[in-house]
Amino acid sequence: MTRRHWEYAPLVLLGGLVAADWDAASCPDCFHEGYEVELSALSLLSTPPAAVLFSGYRNGRCEDDLICTASSDIVWLGDLGKATSSFNWWNSCGGEREMVVFAGEHAPTPLHPSAGDVPPIQPTLADRAVLKLAVWVEPGPAVLHDTDLRTPAEAATFELGQTQLIFDALGAGIKLDYTVHDLPATIPEDVKDILTEATCDIAKTLMNGVANGDMASMQDPARLNVYFVRSTHYYEDGLTCPGYKDQKPNSDRYVIFVANVEHTPSTLAHEIGHALGLVLRAALPGGTEGQFGGDVNELDLDPYLPPDNLMYSGVGKVGQITVGEVYRMHFDKRSWLRRGVTATGGYPRDCQASPVAGGPCPPLTLHPTRGWP
Repeated sequence: MTRRHWEYAPLVLLGGLVAADWDAASCPDCFHEGYEVELSALSLLSTPPAAVLFSGYRNGRCEDDLICTASSDIVWLGDLGKATSSFNWWNSCGGEREMVVFAGEHAPTPLHPSAGDVPPIQPTLADRAVLKLAVWVEPGPAVLHDTDLRTPAEAATFELGQTQLIFDALGAGIKLDYTVHDLPATIPEDVKDILTEATCDIAKTLMNGVANGDMASMQDPARLNVYFVRSTHYYEDGLTCPGYKDQKPNSDRYVIFVANVEHTPSTLAHEIGHALGLVLRAALPGGTEGQFGGDVNELDLDPYLPPDNLMYSGVGKVGQITVGEVYRMHFDKRSWLRRGVTATGGYPRDCQASPVAGGPCPPLTLHPTRGWP
């Protein structure tokens, strides 16, 4: 959920290539005699550059998370061990091994290297994951947006394009595939306040539908539904409603409301993040008491995230995302990207453990020290 913010500043493209002359002195955690991932075929001129994650409790040292970022075209994977090495990754870490490549123009790609003394790994990386959206707007004539006259549908299309630019710059590995529709001229009585006072109760009514099918004209059950509204009941610019009750997840469905179309790219990207698994109900050190005692939400993560992070509450200008966040967006079983996808190769995973401690998935806050936005 995004707190109201009053300005939207254009996205600043961050990052760039890391130095091409890294060695053991400049990167002691990653540069060891061992394996290397050859990435020369990738377009490393994009933002951000590539990184390889020894993920969670599954990395090459059987320790906590390590992220190794690319020198010009190679990522070194320390202590993976060749056949002649005193440390052999395949024999020493049991079945708890994982390597994932992150690169700006691709979805995160798990690697499965062979055991023994093999040449450098030359992976074929996955294309961006496609997120299908059904976007709904209030029908009406063109109105002034900045210096341009745009209909509600045109304004929403513009904001969606800006949101895509944010995801591209972050290297989130996501492509938006969206359709834009007018809401019906007469809103059904069950959801009559959707434009002026959107709530999660209205979202649940939409998701559940009604017996006579009135909701079919204002939702697409096969896509993530996004509604551009005038305002929400809670006075937030963005509101993501899950398809479950009492905070007990048993569904991967979501509905997103976005208000105040004049500055929505960061808000929409933030709310999409929630629908891609960045929902936080897990123990956090120092968690507060109350209805969700010991649990966290994005407000509690503010001390752990910089104010330009995609999921920082009330973010205005988005300029950063953690590798832990990108991982969950693609591999968390609650991510919309995993909806209806058959489990394979150990994915998807239940990532809703502590956002700062990791476990089956890397910590939400996990981030390389260099070479990523």
